[in-house]
Amino acid sequence: MTSTAPEPDPTRHTVLPEADSGSYRSLRRRPVTRAERYALGKSLRKRVKRRTLADWAAPPDRPDPVRLIELNHQGRLPSLIPIRVGRMIASPYGFLRGSAVVMADDVAHLPSTGITPVVCGDSHLGNFGFYASPERDLVIDLNDFDEAHPGGWEWDLRRLVASIWVAGRHNGTSEDDCGAAVHSCVTAYRLELRRLA
Repeated sequence: MTSTAPEPDPTRHTVLPEADSGSYRSLRRRPVTRAERYALGKSLRKRVKRRTLADWAAPPDRPDPVRLIELNHQGRLPSLIPIRVGRMIASPYGFLRGSAVVMADDVAHLPSTGITPVVCGDSHLGNFGFYASPERDLVIDLNDFDEAHPGGWEWDLRRLVASIWVAGRHNGTSEDDCGAAVHSCVTAYRLELRRLA
């Protein structure tokens, strides 16, 4: 009996190999010009539309989220697991904070440009903080990297905006205001990336 690999499902994770080629593996050299990077970005937008970043529906074969969390407990100190679970069941936002593994599985099957830096992996609202830079400027930055791993930049952005919406709901904010907060976040993200580029 011959076993064959299943056909790729076009609704699953999209990776574009040329987006994260070997030329991007070093921070010590400039792989391409700014104009070439902008052209690459625009070409990726044609293949993975920005509006698709907001789409998600549970696939029929989605793993049981509780089972994923139980598997994620392996290797943790057993005495701390009940504390973690207690925090997760306290609120929907508490669940989101403790369930990075569930969201990671969900977003890994979504369209992605294929640009894969090391991402936080758990970039929810509570993992951002204000700090003083060496120049004594006030900056905002991520403060938790225990889930860091190479992945699509879209994963961190999706987790951040999901946490904004869930935190807003938890605090009694209207759906329209949650949507406005998410829109404001992604607009600021886009503008800041453009400035940094």
